[in-house]
Amino acid sequence: MLIAATVTNVGAVERRKTWREGRWRRTVWRLAWVAALGLLTAKFLAPRALVAYDLYRARRALADVNLAEGLSWLQAAERRAPDRADVQFLLGGVCRRSGVFRPARRHLDRSLALGYSHREVERQEWMLLFQMGNVGGIEPLLLKLLQQGPSDELTEDIYEALVLGYLSDHRAREAGAVSDHWVRLRPESLRARLARAHLYGAANDTEKLQSTLREVLQIDPRRVRERLRLAQLLLEQKRVDEALAECEICRQLAPGDPNLSMRLGACYFQLGRLDEAKRELNSALLSEGLDRVTRLEALTIMGQIASGERDFEAAKRYCKEALELRPYDATAAYGLGMALSKLGEHELAQEYLKRSQRLLDQDQRIVEINHALIDSAGNVTLRLEMAHLLVDQGRQAEAAAWMQMVLRYAPECREAHEFLAEFYEKLAQPELAQGYREALAEMEASDAPAAAEDTAAAEGGGEPAALTRQTQVRDPQ
Repeated sequence: MLIAATVTNVGAVERRKTWREGRWRRTVWRLAWVAALGLLTAKFLAPRALVAYDLYRARRALADVNLAEGLSWLQAAERRAPDRADVQFLLGGVCRRSGVFRPARRHLDRSLALGYSHREVERQEWMLLFQMGNVGGIEPLLLKLLQQGPSDELTEDIYEALVLGYLSDHRAREAGAVSDHWVRLRPESLRARLARAHLYGAANDTEKLQSTLREVLQIDPRRVRERLRLAQLLLEQKRVDEALAECEICRQLAPGDPNLSMRLGACYFQLGRLDEAKRELNSALLSEGLDRVTRLEALTIMGQIASGERDFEAAKRYCKEALELRPYDATAAYGLGMALSKLGEHELAQEYLKRSQRLLDQDQRIVEINHALIDSAGNVTLRLEMAHLLVDQGRQAEAAAWMQMVLRYAPECREAHEFLAEFYEKLAQPELAQGYREALAEMEASDAPAAAEDTAAAEGGGEPAALTRQTQVRDPQ
């Protein structure tokens, strides 16, 4: 019996051992399945969750009319999901609103290829073309779309595109009419006020711009960019204490913003607090986040401070760097000329001082032309003169844009076709130059029979046909 009991106990122990080993194996297999499921979830669901978060943040930024932040989040979403049609569509819209037209077209084409709504893409393309200056061809389509009662978001898109498109064609009167209607229709719209501020800035109407910026800040007091722009306008009016107060608010909202440092430096400079001005301006110049225009202003002020301290070598260095950023800046050219004069380089100084005066005269004429175009948008002569002024200042890309405007009003203007053909050939873009070369060839071919008629008329004593033909460049006004 003892032996039987022992055998029974040993069998029970073995069974329990076997059961425990089986339970351990089952647990390991369950954990392995859970881990595998977790890995599959992380591989397939986590990227989607991250893209969804990127899109959520992008839409929030765009709702706050923060295009730069919205673009940043959308680019993050594109890196995670380059084949998402909605991501490409939103990128196209943001690029269009930011005035970056070629990427906008690329993203919209990509979204359509990925299956996005043809109707939605078409509407964005209309607004894109309008902002690029195709005003006459697209204007009826956008106005008809507004009459159909689109969604609130699309309505705001259309009004914004209308304002920006009219301004791109320098038709400030039409842009102002659209802006006024938009503000009356949606008095609380931040986008409407920002578009109006852009309009007044383009028209150099500082009083209305200042008033509109205050309206923007009433709607959204957190907007640092617009508050700094207001501070700049106040500084230009010598209202330094008010400008400094706006800067102090920005310091609480964005303490590390280099644009704030620059504006504080400008305030301190006007107050005569030069050590503080240099500290803030140097801090701004050392930052990589400073845009070109603001950097130019900081360098110019530093040059003025250096000249006041009779450090003319430093003044020369600052003004020279400013001119490298913008060769057509009259203030920087004048500062460099004065610094060179103090250093005894009189001949070179006179060159820069004369250049400064020429740039000032040209800038004044540019302002006059912009004002004249308000009442005479189709004046081709004025548009050609603007292009010539920009060419003289070395601003070839801007001159090309004006030449394209000339062709919208005078399609047979040879000078514009020739300029644009050469412009794109220098950029190594023969496919774009080809269209202008072909247009020139067609005009020359059409002129050949007319020239033969003139010769025959001259030999026969008749009136030359050239006297009865319209000129190639004409003012439709």
